[in-house]
Amino acid sequence: MRLTSKAVIPLLLLSSGLAYGAEEQGAVTMESLAVKASKEADFVEQPTAETASKSVMPKKTVDLLTGPSRTNPYKALDLLPSVHTEGTDAFGLSMDQNPLRVRGQIADTFTRLSRTIEGLPLGVNVGQGAMGNLIDLDNLSELSLIRGAIPADKGLGFGNTAGALEQSLDWGSNTMGLSLLRSDGSEHFNRTFVRLDSGELPTKTKLFSSASYTGADKWRGAGTGERSNVSVGITQPLPGNTTASVFGVFNTFRQHAYRPLDYSQTRSGSYYRGYDYNTALVTPIGNPTLLQNINYYDYNRQKFNEYAILSVIEFKPTDTSTLTFKPYFAGTEGYRYAANGSTVATASVTRSDITQEQIGFTGEYAVKLGTAQVKVGYWYQDADTMPPPTSQKAYNITSSGLAFKSWMMLSKVEDRIFHEPYLMLSNTFGKLKLDVGVKYVRIELPSVTGYNTTGLGDISYDAAIAASSGPAVGLHADGATQDALLPNIGFRYDFDEYTNLRWTYGRNYAEGWLGPLYSTFKSNQAAFTSKGITLQNLWDDVKLEISDNIDLGARFGSSTWHIAPTLFYGKFYDKQVMMYDPVVGVSYYRSNATAESMGAELEVGIKPLEWLSLFGSASYNSFKFDSNIRTKSGTTVQSQGKQVADAPEWLGKIGATASFAGFSVTPVMRYVGERYGDIENKEKISDYEVVDLTIDYRKKKVWGFDELSVSLNLMNLFDKKYISTIKNDQDVSEALSTSYYPGAPFTVVGSVGVKF
Repeated sequence: MRLTSKAVIPLLLLSSGLAYGAEEQGAVTMESLAVKASKEADFVEQPTAETASKSVMPKKTVDLLTGPSRTNPYKALDLLPSVHTEGTDAFGLSMDQNPLRVRGQIADTFTRLSRTIEGLPLGVNVGQGAMGNLIDLDNLSELSLIRGAIPADKGLGFGNTAGALEQSLDWGSNTMGLSLLRSDGSEHFNRTFVRLDSGELPTKTKLFSSASYTGADKWRGAGTGERSNVSVGITQPLPGNTTASVFGVFNTFRQHAYRPLDYSQTRSGSYYRGYDYNTALVTPIGNPTLLQNINYYDYNRQKFNEYAILSVIEFKPTDTSTLTFKPYFAGTEGYRYAANGSTVATASVTRSDITQEQIGFTGEYAVKLGTAQVKVGYWYQDADTMPPPTSQKAYNITSSGLAFKSWMMLSKVEDRIFHEPYLMLSNTFGKLKLDVGVKYVRIELPSVTGYNTTGLGDISYDAAIAASSGPAVGLHADGATQDALLPNIGFRYDFDEYTNLRWTYGRNYAEGWLGPLYSTFKSNQAAFTSKGITLQNLWDDVKLEISDNIDLGARFGSSTWHIAPTLFYGKFYDKQVMMYDPVVGVSYYRSNATAESMGAELEVGIKPLEWLSLFGSASYNSFKFDSNIRTKSGTTVQSQGKQVADAPEWLGKIGATASFAGFSVTPVMRYVGERYGDIENKEKISDYEVVDLTIDYRKKKVWGFDELSVSLNLMNLFDKKYISTIKNDQDVSEALSTSYYPGAPFTVVGSVGVKF
């Protein structure tokens, strides 16, 4: 599949007409952070209509927790139990270096996290790009996370064993308004956001459009991160009990990478805060300085353009039934430069050119039958996606800049096709709520073919394919089909409006990661072939990761306090890990690990005084491999009983909000326990705690504005030195193969927002 936005966008516009929507665009608020039932519309909501372990963050919470940049949706989850999110910068602009773990599972959107917009899984984080940050979070009405068992009608995408992150759009205000927000701070951080709402027009039409620019210098080393975004949404009721909506967005980001640390550098108390890519080329240019100059900061950067359009069409044939159709199209195109090689003979600067597109739809019929509700739905997606890279070139460093050296990779990768029909049944029996569902997942994995690059110059991908002498020997693997049946069941008993007990079971899935497998084989083809291992052997070994999940939770409280404990258990089969094979002498992915996760979560909130709210969460997670892992060549990795990499056993978050005369002061402390950088637990990373402070002032009808807000964000208030990010993409066995990044230092940002 290779569609263009010029072709698809008109089709979606014609098919969907216009849009529908809800809530009012607002500035940052610092209202009470006590957690109550969803009807209270407070800081974190527990939906009363669902049995799943689901937390809903309304708009004011998203605005508060995502900070001044409002680009990284993971930050909105920061105070939930069993959620660990960190980054290499304070603003979330270093998009591919901001990982998320949920109950210890790495939450990458190319395998294990379902991340949707209006229920549609458009956009994946791949090739060091990050379509998950496609939307300005100012344009969300709410954001939610489901942990553990995923209901059949949720969790669409490449996988959901780490959970389901759902983003809902703010489709527009009923009244006309203009919102402006300006932020400035450390490292020349600056952000300007503007949104215009039309209000409801005489035709019942509602429109909104927004634009933003965000930029900052890197806090260590040279370079910048920048992001620009334009969005538009339109909503319109149509004849025949039909509403329709369209949302479109174009996003571009440019960033210089942060240089990672190796494990030995993490042993220093300074955490190498001053260590990064070189700020200037070392002279004389040539072989003696090559290994230094590939680490020049401007040779380690990326730029991507991203675009998406989605439509929501809702038709109500009767008062008790709804038919919903949601088509979508998304894509990204750009490039990435990176240092490559560790010897003079192999060193170069590589450029990967990446283009990916995906088109799909969901359809659902929902009907109420007395107290019961039945949903029948289907998701289809055709994803022309990376990885593995189809176009990768190597460049030499000369006195006049980069000069073409050779092609490193030239390949064709067929499409990934997804089919997911589902059935969901819900009913209430007095105070008891029952959910039962089943989803069938069928994924058609692509074939891959590598092409000879001998004699090819610095030409385009299409020209190179045409000029190639043909497929390369040993670099082809046929596609395959993977499928699974995923049941779920949940019970919830509401004793009163504040007290409930719930139990859920569900089976989740995750697609295996193919791209690095191909790249590793191509780079080490002779080593694999000498041991009788072909690319097809490795391709055929990739399996769907499956997890069985059980949650037992409760909630107790009143209008001024609550306590919500949860016990959880997960069993993971065919878990994909990267392991070192001493016979081949290479690290590569294998889908043959099993692991067991068991733990407990606790959420607490209390409002002892009218002006004071206290909140906190804690979690314990024993997430261990329950057997040793065998490599393709037959060697064994000693993983049994070892904690999964980058999965802290202990997490804790605690905070308070004091409010008076329009002012709010909110300190928050986050604690992250000890972690390991590898699955044999040889690389131990110390625990840490970080304190953030937010001061906010908000007043309506002042100085001619409908609303004025002023805030001051003090991040890492005590300038704690620590390792924030452990980047191993998947769970790694080989010691010294993991990358580490220090956390950002004390950072200050001030913001002023007005609404007309």
